[in-house]
Amino acid sequence: MVGYDPLLQANANPLLQPYTVPPMDMVKAEHFEPAIDVALEEAGKKLAALKADSSTPDFENTVVALDQLLNNVNRVQYVLGTLITSKYDDELIALEEVINKKVAEFTKTVYQDKALADRFQAVAKPTAGEDQTLYKDISDTFESEGAFLAVEGQQRIKEIDDRLITLASKFMDNLNKGTQQQAVLFTDKEDIAGLPESVVSALRESAQEAGHNEGWLVVPERLQVDMLLDLGASRNFRQKVYEALGCVGTQEPHDNEPIIKEILGLRQERAKMLGYPDHASYALSSTMAGSINRANEFMDAVTDKALPKFEETVRLVQAFAAANDGPRKLEAWDLPYWAAQYKEKNYGFDAAKYSEYLPLDNVIDGFFKTAERVFDVQFKENTTYPKYHDDVRTYDVTSNKTGEHLGIIYADFFARDNKQGGAWMSELQTKSEGHPNIVTMNLNLMKPEAGKTTLLSIDDMNTLFHEGGHAMHGLIGTNTRHASLRGVNGSSDYIEFFSTVMESWMTEKDALDTYARHYKTGEKLPDELFEAMKRSDTFLAESKALKVAQNARRDFAFHTADPAKYTTSKALEDAADFKHPLSAHIRSYPLNRWSHLFSDGLSDYASCYYGYLWSEGLASLGFKPFQQKGTYDRQSSDRLARMYSYGVSRDMNQAFEELHGGKFTTGDMADALLQKLGADRNPRVSTFASSGKIMA
Repeated sequence: MVGYDPLLQANANPLLQPYTVPPMDMVKAEHFEPAIDVALEEAGKKLAALKADSSTPDFENTVVALDQLLNNVNRVQYVLGTLITSKYDDELIALEEVINKKVAEFTKTVYQDKALADRFQAVAKPTAGEDQTLYKDISDTFESEGAFLAVEGQQRIKEIDDRLITLASKFMDNLNKGTQQQAVLFTDKEDIAGLPESVVSALRESAQEAGHNEGWLVVPERLQVDMLLDLGASRNFRQKVYEALGCVGTQEPHDNEPIIKEILGLRQERAKMLGYPDHASYALSSTMAGSINRANEFMDAVTDKALPKFEETVRLVQAFAAANDGPRKLEAWDLPYWAAQYKEKNYGFDAAKYSEYLPLDNVIDGFFKTAERVFDVQFKENTTYPKYHDDVRTYDVTSNKTGEHLGIIYADFFARDNKQGGAWMSELQTKSEGHPNIVTMNLNLMKPEAGKTTLLSIDDMNTLFHEGGHAMHGLIGTNTRHASLRGVNGSSDYIEFFSTVMESWMTEKDALDTYARHYKTGEKLPDELFEAMKRSDTFLAESKALKVAQNARRDFAFHTADPAKYTTSKALEDAADFKHPLSAHIRSYPLNRWSHLFSDGLSDYASCYYGYLWSEGLASLGFKPFQQKGTYDRQSSDRLARMYSYGVSRDMNQAFEELHGGKFTTGDMADALLQKLGADRNPRVSTFASSGKIMA
């Protein structure tokens, strides 16, 4: 166990003093700029020594030296990034822009230096292993930063990147404040009908914190809205919540439309300067898919079967709703609720009752137990680490085989007004001498009133396991000597595999039996409720795959668009969507609030959102050995853990081939995913009908 050394001087900058674990309880906004200035000064000295080195360039004195230049800079930025997403305010947001520009300026002095580029290219190119990966990454960085452009081109790259940093910062500020702007207060008790007491309690707490003496306040955070649409019996409630989410980032003073239009122009200009036809081609050049055509080949194989299944399923739900005093035409805000009702009536699955067996603490424990068995590790809560908020929980992770301390997880599960929406994992500190590996996993669950229990939906549990999978990749993905290749720094279609495959355990019976207990009685999840869940698990499952695919179509359309012909985000979205009368029910992300694409100037997810679907295909293939040999088969677990341990140090396709046991195709991935979704066959109409009605 790593202890927290409290010897930091109270009045000094904690980021400029030696520490083992970042002093998150002491760091303030005013500490970051001095700390980054010192780190950049140190990097400058390393750079000067590298440029003055007259010895023959080799891998160690050139490639490794370049890789390690910004180690201390990264340490400061990781801490700042954690606070920005988890505890942001105007001062931190402004500070992030200043610091990002300073770092970008220094990076340009390195990777736009033609003499350094020549020195790098004089190094013999490695032909295999992690050294080859690092060499390629640095080579790509020289290209991306404009090392091989004329002076005028390099200056224009600097101007573009400087402006993109500003625009991304403004986009996220608008998104965070726009979410609060669209909060909806409900005062009629009929509007909250159908919501569990734990949710009602949380909405009441939100209203009180916002200064309302009565009512229930919904802040339209994306993941929470999904849950509310499933549960809300009031059509008025569902419509208002749905429309509030749709308005985020569209209204003054937090309208993102002008920002994304300018980002489009700058990204396209930058890509063309580097020799690519558009930003999408540039972004996909270093992914598993490698090209838009290959990404589309996979997605088309999935959607060609998933879309007809979705259409048939929606029509089943529409007929069911009409027969049960529901609307005769389902709107986008109606389908989730009526689909849940259909599942209860026709499959015997009651989502609200299932949630009663998923109290948050149990699910956290369930994830840890799963990870312990798969990765042969141990988790133990450690309350001594410095935290940036009281809601944060911290855990030590150690190897059972060696007893080695693998790192620390900072888990932050509840929504707050000054916390970024959605769910994510991030690195707080990378492993180095005297510094343990630290990762964060972040959700936005509704926090109930004191004394109440947080109950998770299946989607909530899915999100927790997903982010936990990223966290495990960050923690154990250190089997490389190069720091930049540890953890989760690869392309989306690769790194999302590690999170997505972890979701597979959450509906396995022998996993659930270890933690699914009723929040009041402690009763084990009944077999009949589990079987009802399994009977219904593929009902409308294709909708999530279609959402990713339709999102990816929007992403590709945006990042291949001609800026001169771009009009509005809505026009582009409509043109990119499936030409299907039910496409609105897929509920894709509008560009105005899509943080994946615009959270930073050259976001890793811009043009690469398809990676979420690609990773679903990989995960469907990757989990098959466990389905065939057992949920916790040791041999399969060891192979998976080995892939995690590589971080991003191996060729991505080869790393998965090692796990898979041979070559794989996009068709293999699509077939495995379609089988998982039940889209390789017609929708099932169960004979189970607790209502006594036979539903069409």
